[in-house]
Amino acid sequence: MIVSFSRIATFFYDLLAGLFISTPYKGALNSLYAATSPDIQKNNIREKYLDPVGTIGEAHKLAKDEQREEALWNLSETLLQDRGYTLPPI
Repeated sequence: MIVSFSRIATFFYDLLAGLFISTPYKGALNSLYAATSPDIQKNNIREKYLDPVGTIGEAHKLAKDEQREEALWNLSETLLQDRGYTLPPI
């Protein structure tokens, strides 16, 4: 009985993982495109959200919230300083 349940669970996990989880290779494609494509410089694509792979998308509204942006930046600085990192002046 346990072996049968394990096979069924594995089947469904593999099925769902294929729909929602990307391979490391596929996950890296968008970053590689942004870092190496001549289209980025040619089309002056800066400060844009890229949907995989290389399609300009719309960032979530929370990603455009300047108060959250500043709060995240301050939190990141605090956490780094608490761990002994020295931050260079901006």
